[in-house]
Amino acid sequence: MALWLRIVDDPLKNSPRPTFLGPAQQQQQQQQHGSPNLSSPSDDPAAAAAATSGDGSSNSNRLPESPDGPDIVKVSQRSRVSSVAGKIAHDVRDGRLPRIMVAGNPSISVATKAIVQARRYLRPEGQDIAFAPLFRSAHHSRALLELAVVLMPLERGTAANNLAQLDNAGGHEVRIASASRHARVGSATARQLRARGINVLCSVGQEALANSVMATAHAACYLADVGRQMVVQPSHVVLQRGSQELHSFKLVVMFA
Repeated sequence: MALWLRIVDDPLKNSPRPTFLGPAQQQQQQQQHGSPNLSSPSDDPAAAAAATSGDGSSNSNRLPESPDGPDIVKVSQRSRVSSVAGKIAHDVRDGRLPRIMVAGNPSISVATKAIVQARRYLRPEGQDIAFAPLFRSAHHSRALLELAVVLMPLERGTAANNLAQLDNAGGHEVRIASASRHARVGSATARQLRARGINVLCSVGQEALANSVMATAHAACYLADVGRQMVVQPSHVVLQRGSQELHSFKLVVMFA
């Protein structure tokens, strides 16, 4: 059997061959035509940062930088409640009032539970604390808060005393769910404080607890014209629903 080979023209036969330049020739060519820019702004981190600086939309989604200092306690969703509580109690004993930085609902939940536990450490020693919530971002829909720890008189920290004040004022507890809108709850809380001086938010679950704390930050904004500091004292309550135990958190919102 005969084999026939068909010879075809090489498509690259007539194409120009690449010219290789030595270092001296490359330098001479760059001096004549300028150095080529092989990087784009998106490839250069410095250029990308410069492109997104100012009021550009690319910077609007960035987290604000947390301040540093001996009184700053940064809490994440991976932080241990007991460790954060010990840090808070230690600082208060040393005469420092920590500022707790949180970002996101899980870290808000961890920080609030840590303050509850720190109160358990401090109250037998004759001290009690609360926190003043503050938004760290101009966008108040974002869960970026600073919880500034403040000292409170021990007698004001008892749940019975706070609830007695609430009953005498004709107020009521507000149940917060995971779907509650914290801005609306914050507005209602501010109205309650203007009228009665105290309000209580109850929540079960991480998302609901975070919504409660966010609502207190909104309330603090609405009450900025009052001239008095609004503080929050969290406490843990176990609710019995049939044979099931529910871990509820109460935020007593009042003026310092």
